[in-house]
Amino acid sequence: MRLVFEKNITIFSILSSHYNQKFFFFILNILEIRTFLSKFFFEKNYKKKSKKLVLLSFKNIGTYNFS
Repeated sequence: MRLVFEKNITIFSILSSHYNQKFFFFILNILEIRTFLSKFFFEKNYKKKSKKLVLLSFKNIGTYNFS
C-alpha cells in the first residue's frame, strides 16, 4: 500500500503543476477518505497500522511545497 500511495502522490504532484491547487487538495482528500474507509475493511490490521498511516501521510504532504 505504501508504494501505491507514494506513486499516487508523485502523479498528483505532477498534475498539480498543470491544474488548480484546489483540484490537487480535492484528490488528496479522496486519498485520505479511502485510507479512513479501509478501517472498515481491514479492522484488525488497521488499529495497529493507523498511527503509521497517519504519520506517513503527513510526512508525504510535508515534503511538498504548496506556495
